[in-house]
Amino acid sequence: DSIIIEENLKFTPVLKSGEALTIISDKEKMFRDCLSEAIKKKNINVGIIPSNEFRTTVFIGMNDEKLKHDLDYFIFSLKKPEAIAKINEFNLRYIILFECLTESKYLDTEWGAEGGYGGFVVFGIHTWERGTYIEAKLVDVKQDFGTGTISTRVTGKTELVTTCLIPTIGWKAYTEGEACKALANKIVNYWANNKSDKD
Repeated sequence: DSIIIEENLKFTPVLKSGEALTIISDKEKMFRDCLSEAIKKKNINVGIIPSNEFRTTVFIGMNDEKLKHDLDYFIFSLKKPEAIAKINEFNLRYIILFECLTESKYLDTEWGAEGGYGGFVVFGIHTWERGTYIEAKLVDVKQDFGTGTISTRVTGKTELVTTCLIPTIGWKAYTEGEACKALANKIVNYWANNKSDKD
């Protein structure tokens, strides 16, 4: 697989022990699992607040779709007094807006035959290119709501062998999992290398 990581950060991601984060995404569980694994490996003390709990207490009565797609509106909403009070109550440091897109493209099919006396088998090797792009927008509520983006793009090939059009053996490119792990490791490495006990 090919992995490309890009960054556009306006601040250095730092973390104080005991601070918390929340993830806002349609694929919250996937990224939460990746982050939890990376956090465990680095032995970092950080809490993860379920997004539903955060949304229903901080963004009461607000347009949920607009919050996900309009960053200026999102940050404006976070600066309201009632939102600030909840952020302090949760000891929240980061809000992560996570998006994931996976696409597959058919590339080729190679046909072949093997056999000997009495018969032979026709088989085909079908190849697809699978690519995943994931992006995490980080909002640091303790650095003046600074924002930054880290993204990962992973591509790989999926192959399937068929005999008489019946699938028999396959090699799948698990690009979503690889991209998710790479992005989580990148973010957590920042926190591990920039721990702050002075905030």
